[in-house]
Amino acid sequence: MAAVSVDEKHYKTRGKDRWMYKAICLQSRFIIAVHHFGDKLGYDATNFFKTIVERLGGAPLLALNDRLPGFSTGHKNVFKTNPPSTLYIADAALNGVHVNNNVHERHNESVAQFIARTRGFRSDELGLFALHTTYHNFLRSHMGLNRMTPAEK
Repeated sequence: MAAVSVDEKHYKTRGKDRWMYKAICLQSRFIIAVHHFGDKLGYDATNFFKTIVERLGGAPLLALNDRLPGFSTGHKNVFKTNPPSTLYIADAALNGVHVNNNVHERHNESVAQFIARTRGFRSDELGLFALHTTYHNFLRSHMGLNRMTPAEK
């Protein structure tokens, strides 16, 4: 099983605040799942974490994230019920030592640049994000992966 980083990214579309929740495999940088929601504090990640388990074929061995309450709820409802239990690290800290979450934060920056480039494009934003995810996983080579795509890794 994989080590997964889960994080959220804020964006605005047509004047409304939206949140994109992503799960990325830390070894291959493959985007496992993406979920969009209109609220950050009222978010329940249970369905999102079920998607992660379904796509991985089981619960990940490690899940890193920040302390968003919805992630904790999703962990209790999904990861704890799928043995072996996932080591769940909220706040990306282990015994006070910061665990590196740069892979996910770098992708958040990539998404921010993508949103800025497509801001005037009046189309279904979810479709655009699906195109971006496909590009990231299957077409874009990564220096950190020895010029391989996440799908190749």
